[in-house]
Amino acid sequence: MNGLKARWIISDIPEIPKRLSQNLGIPLPIARILANRGIKSNREAELFLWGSWLDGPSPFLFKDMEICLNRIEKAIKNREKILIFGDYDADGILALVMLYQALVSLGASVDYYVPHRLKEGYGIKPDHLSIIQQKGARLVITVDCGIKANEFVQLAKDQRIDVIITDHHVPGDKKPEAIAILNPHLPDSGYPFPHLTAVGIAFKLIQALLQKRNKESLIPYYTKLVAIGTITDIAPLIGENRLLVRHGLKTLSEVRNYGLRQLLEVSGLQGERLTEGDVGFRIGPRINAAGRMASPDLAVKLFLTKSEEEALSLSQKLNQLNSLRQEAEEKILNQVVATINSRQWPNKYRIFITGCDEWSRGIIGIVANRLKEKFHRPVILFAYENEWAYGSGRSINSFSLIEALRQCKDLFVDYGGHHHAAGCVLPRKKIMELKNRLNLIASSWLTEEDLRPKLLIDGPLRFSEISGSFLQNYLLLPPFGPGNPRPLFLLSNVKIVSKPKNLPNNINKLKLEQDGRVFEAFSSFVSEDLASFSEGAQIDLVASLQLTRSFGEESFILSIEDWAKSKK
Repeated sequence: MNGLKARWIISDIPEIPKRLSQNLGIPLPIARILANRGIKSNREAELFLWGSWLDGPSPFLFKDMEICLNRIEKAIKNREKILIFGDYDADGILALVMLYQALVSLGASVDYYVPHRLKEGYGIKPDHLSIIQQKGARLVITVDCGIKANEFVQLAKDQRIDVIITDHHVPGDKKPEAIAILNPHLPDSGYPFPHLTAVGIAFKLIQALLQKRNKESLIPYYTKLVAIGTITDIAPLIGENRLLVRHGLKTLSEVRNYGLRQLLEVSGLQGERLTEGDVGFRIGPRINAAGRMASPDLAVKLFLTKSEEEALSLSQKLNQLNSLRQEAEEKILNQVVATINSRQWPNKYRIFITGCDEWSRGIIGIVANRLKEKFHRPVILFAYENEWAYGSGRSINSFSLIEALRQCKDLFVDYGGHHHAAGCVLPRKKIMELKNRLNLIASSWLTEEDLRPKLLIDGPLRFSEISGSFLQNYLLLPPFGPGNPRPLFLLSNVKIVSKPKNLPNNINKLKLEQDGRVFEAFSSFVSEDLASFSEGAQIDLVASLQLTRSFGEESFILSIEDWAKSKK
């Protein structure tokens, strides 16, 4: 809780919500939310509320899809070895697992390789050619990497090894001369939805393969892993992504795969109706822990094993690694927060940059994100290893991190990323120059208003409007995430029925009344706020609705984001 530090911005699109509400028979507050998500027509609203993954574009819209299918079918027919080259994060690992399982089911001879984060770094490189040759592969399919692997692709071509690239990262100036590329960011990809992740692109390839073999009934099985990979990669939950994730979440509690079943068990989610939050905070981090703390191969083996005993052992190992990751993360976080506060960085800098020899580069990105959320500033953390500095940064909406790094590209041996997240590698001796230049850039680009958190409110809501019809339609809005944030409502002149009750983890619980109805609410109030929450006081709230589970019962509560004393 930050009192009035956050700026309240109430969306005002008057005509569209009224029309959607009347035409579709949905409550006006729900129609306002749809309009705020850019939905204007009845058809767009119908797809958002009731659409299926089947409403997604045809996989054959990818210009190179037929080339992919023909080359894969040739490899299956001639018993050529296919090697899938993946990435060490959850999106890359699950894309690899999906494609591996699909190809094996079609009779292919398949192997895989995932690089080690710290030893090999990201992506497929010329050095990997010898490994591929040792494995005897004649066809390489990349997942979650490869769109900038020009040198590797040329070397593979010289050795008569064909390469298919499936990747969702932004291409470089020159695309590799692979036999086929599936990447919706290519100007000539042919695919209309640009926001697919690695699992999404792997799904489209699998969809096309199974449709060609008249095995459409197997396609929905893969949406479980699509949901996990898409959420964990923090991709926009709009359009096709949202439809795939929604279907995957619905079926995620009904699992046959030994590894996934054991992963749900150690995450405390077996038998539960799963949400995007369960995936993002409990399942995804355990998969990512393999690549961050040990070897990504542990996670791949978990999903591919046919042994329940091995699945149990591997899931427990990932759980342990995740615990170690959490401990290391908290240690770094506390260390940086103490430095920020003691040196009064918020009063001096508009971007926070620091590093340490003891930090792991597998973890600093997560910590940078938490610091960005806490201080509402761009943050770059560096792990120092000998003479090198490995940086990982996260940024707020009003500051493009990749563009800022591009202004300093002469300092780097490597850099990349996008608006909100980016990384770089440079000689440690150049860190001070980088700090100075980035601080000048941040001072020039960011205003005081940019550094003030904003709450984008979907509209007013009264307790009397939270009816059965409203809640029924509200449950059609998830999964929530980037592009489809959890709706925020302005609730004015709400009466406090009971003073806040302290719960663990700095959470406070209180009861609120309006229109003769009472709702429970939760929030993290700071100590000076608590004195304002006396019984009978009238307050204005910015809050979201949360569905909670307790002893098998589900109910809605209010989650308070900010508050102010009512003016009347």
